[in-house]
Amino acid sequence: MNDLSDAQLIEKAKAGDEDALDVFLDRHRKDLLYYLWAETCNKEAAENLTQETLVKFYRKYRNIKENESARTYLFRIAYRNFLDWTKKEARRRGLAEMVPILNSAEAEIYEGICEEDL
Repeated sequence: MNDLSDAQLIEKAKAGDEDALDVFLDRHRKDLLYYLWAETCNKEAAENLTQETLVKFYRKYRNIKENESARTYLFRIAYRNFLDWTKKEARRRGLAEMVPILNSAEAEIYEGICEEDL
């Protein structure tokens, strides 16, 4: 089944062949993870977003139109998940900034946290 195109796999999946869907998702999982890791600079977040993306794709793949790329559809979901994650992170960081740092030693702990993930 690995020799089938993405379009053929999705058509088989729409016809009820779940193995075809598994092959499609396995084929693109690694690229998806690397894409999200590059966007987030955070491996754990990328792994979580990858899983969320695969679940959403599984729920919606039947909506893919005949002339639409399934891979593009998958990565569009990933991009939207990334945007949602970015908004949540901005809110979380904004709330964290409202918490006063009690002393300079604590301030040093929190400086450069984002750079460590790179």
